[in-house]
Amino acid sequence: MRLNLNMKTFMLAFLICFRIAVNAQQYSQNSYTLTRSIEIALANNLQSRQSELQSFSAGIALRQTKSKLFPDISASINQGLNQGRSIDPFTNGYVTDNVNFANYALNTGVILFSGLILRNQIKQSYYEFEASKMEQQQTKDNLTLKVIITYFQILNNDDQVNQASLQTEITQKQIDRLQILNKEGAIAPAQLSDLKGQLANDELSLINSRNSLNSSKIALAELMNVAYTREFKVERMLGNEVFEKPTDSPEDIYTLALEQLATIRGVNLRSKSAAQGIKVARGLSFPQLNLNSNFLSNYSSAATTSKLISMQNLPTGGYIELSGSKIPVLAPQGSFKKSKIDYNNQLRNNYNSSYNLSLRIPIFNSDRTRNRVALAKIEFNNAELVEETTKLQLKQAIDLAWFNKTAADERLQSLIRQVVAFKESFKLSEIRFNAGVSTVVDYSIAKNNLDRASINLINAKYDKILRAKILDYYKGEQLIL
Repeated sequence: MRLNLNMKTFMLAFLICFRIAVNAQQYSQNSYTLTRSIEIALANNLQSRQSELQSFSAGIALRQTKSKLFPDISASINQGLNQGRSIDPFTNGYVTDNVNFANYALNTGVILFSGLILRNQIKQSYYEFEASKMEQQQTKDNLTLKVIITYFQILNNDDQVNQASLQTEITQKQIDRLQILNKEGAIAPAQLSDLKGQLANDELSLINSRNSLNSSKIALAELMNVAYTREFKVERMLGNEVFEKPTDSPEDIYTLALEQLATIRGVNLRSKSAAQGIKVARGLSFPQLNLNSNFLSNYSSAATTSKLISMQNLPTGGYIELSGSKIPVLAPQGSFKKSKIDYNNQLRNNYNSSYNLSLRIPIFNSDRTRNRVALAKIEFNNAELVEETTKLQLKQAIDLAWFNKTAADERLQSLIRQVVAFKESFKLSEIRFNAGVSTVVDYSIAKNNLDRASINLINAKYDKILRAKILDYYKGEQLIL
């Protein structure tokens, strides 16, 4: 009996622990840190994966271009059957028997000189490959920045929900107090009605805050390319207070961005690739020298050979007269035996090879080369224009980000002072209202002022963090806090 009881206790404890472990695992799957969110987004996001595939494609194109330096080698085998009257491919004579035949060929060729087209194509493909890697990194950096902004937006909205809940609780406590006083007839009924209207306004703010929180969670799930569930949550960051960091000047940040930002390095590599494209197009006007060689052999089932068996003198049909007598003329004639030539001997006996140098000199090709050079120059000018415009836009973006960061710093300090002042004002107003020497209007004004200031302070705190992270992004620093 004790054994059964102990076994039941053990099984119950095991099931409880198993359930706790499952719940913990489910929680961990739906709870994300900033680092984990970024890692999942980089692994799953569509744009991130597409940029990675484009980089792989550019790498394959580079390998393909390099392989043009090696000779081309090809082999061909032709096997067939001739029936009826046909030409024997071995003797080139007419035969009426069925003939099996086969031809074998091995061809190779290499470009010795082509106006340095291959070398310039390799350089062009190399720059395109490096540019694709920079663009891939740029896509990752942009995605990381989006995840950080959305992550902090969730934290911001979560703080807004907590603030709205606190506002609602404070108003509800005042309503509970006024309902007691109203039953005793100690206050005017309008005061209770006015405060209930204030509660409805606080509840509306709470509903809007919760909706914004859920919307930002869905936005993060989309960036991570994971299914959204109601259990989706992000973990609070330790020490996410706003720390003061020395801020570089816009000029210093721009200098760092030109050296480290992937988008600038990418457009610069695209310009270098376009410059190599001009050299490739010009190479078409130079002569091209090729070295080619061929190795051939064949087989025919009609191929035969004759083997001498014996020799004997036989009349030729002619004669000579000697002393009035006709003497027949004899000539030696051999007796031969025909036999088929075996397969391997035919391949060895019929082997032949050839080598040749070919020189192709372009004289006139309907201005195709000139037009290609002109198009390549246009492509290069366009790449330079894109590079210059990207640098100008970067400078403008850095200036704007720097001014926004400065304004965010000043706004935060101002709101801190405002919250301190409104807290003191609301504290005094609450005391006066509870003592019955102040109206609901005065109390509501003081409370609303504090509520707005508190919400604005939350926004300002996260706005300053995000503005600082944007400047860190332009400086090429680590984005993760």
